[in-house]
Amino acid sequence: MHRAADILKDRELKHLLQVNLQKKLRRSLISLGLNMPGRVKVNDLVKRSLKKFFNDLELCLISKEISYKLEQYLELKCGCYYILSSPYNIIDLKKICVDFEEHHKYGRLFDIDVITQYGKSIKRTSVGYSERKCIVCDNEFRKCRVEKAHSIESIKEIVTKRLNEYVK
Repeated sequence: MHRAADILKDRELKHLLQVNLQKKLRRSLISLGLNMPGRVKVNDLVKRSLKKFFNDLELCLISKEISYKLEQYLELKCGCYYILSSPYNIIDLKKICVDFEEHHKYGRLFDIDVITQYGKSIKRTSVGYSERKCIVCDNEFRKCRVEKAHSIESIKEIVTKRLNEYVK
């Protein structure tokens, strides 16, 4: 189990890596991660699930003829991430990624951020989608998180169960 400070430090590191990559490439980025609650963000189940979801996302992008390049795979205390770059229109790219999340049976377990070449993350609400839903109760995720409506353990139990279903 990692300390909260170590997880936050690695989140900052991930952000810096993305900023440096954007400066170098001058392209938009797609950051694909898994929403794992608690202080253990990386394990075999997380890695296998994220790899499978990444493969599913690749098939989606290929089917829509969207060019992209896998730039990095990160394994940090804050989680595992695939970082891709794409020259594709940023708004259309975000719509495609949110639509993929929404329609994939296990999409709510993952997080696909689309980040402009200037380092700004595009919000799903800015492209016409509703806020992300809570995996436990289907209310707005943000509201449940702020109000601490569910225990970390109950969320982790649901996420782990669904990930096991996904990778079996």
